[in-house]
Amino acid sequence: MTNTHLYLMERALEREGETRPIYEILSSLADSLGLADFFPWASIEEVIDVILNDTTTGHATVASLRAAGGFLPLNVPAVAYADRKFDSSSGKIEFCSPQAARLGLPPLPVHGGDQASPYPLSLSFGRTLTHFHSFYDEGQALPALAKHNVAPQLWISPVDAEARQLSNGDAIRIYNQRGEFAAKACVTDDVKPGVVWMRDGWVGLNHLTSGDAVLTGDALSLFHFSVGQSDYGARVEVARRQASL
Repeated sequence: MTNTHLYLMERALEREGETRPIYEILSSLADSLGLADFFPWASIEEVIDVILNDTTTGHATVASLRAAGGFLPLNVPAVAYADRKFDSSSGKIEFCSPQAARLGLPPLPVHGGDQASPYPLSLSFGRTLTHFHSFYDEGQALPALAKHNVAPQLWISPVDAEARQLSNGDAIRIYNQRGEFAAKACVTDDVKPGVVWMRDGWVGLNHLTSGDAVLTGDALSLFHFSVGQSDYGARVEVARRQASL
């Protein structure tokens, strides 16, 4: 799903050997434990139908998506808040929010950064076409991903690489006051000086980030989905490693 359309992703490969979807494995375990109605749907398509049953999707189903060629437009306006009614306590755009102040948040957020940090590089994360989550053993559990993710790569600008006498492919260590993480340098113009970037999913990144809560406990009551509000940013330094990955 995007902001404007709903897409159907059909199965690309048939099952091999005894492979099964996670929901089938859990349902079998539930049956063995005598847990009734653990998975009350006959198929995964029925689950998707329940999820899609909303006015925004036009109450689409897997069958209707398939019949439409795999994609359907969502029932959403081309311009957000076209009626100029906003989800604030006043119904207006609030540059200074009394509600935020009541919840222990800055009423007028200002990005101050961490200018006093002795670590000059701002570490950020993203995803690539071969992205994986850490529970796949950093991609090594899936051969098709493993060949594309031999080792973690840190994107660093030519300016920052030259200042540290680093070349493309060098073994490096990324470190700060919390710990360090081994990687390889990827020197590229795709990141600005002062910023380094890595695809997330590597367990070692947890050695560098604080994971501090971004929101207060009271502020979480505003959101139906409160997972993922930890601070994953970090200030780091990068240096050459003697041992290669």
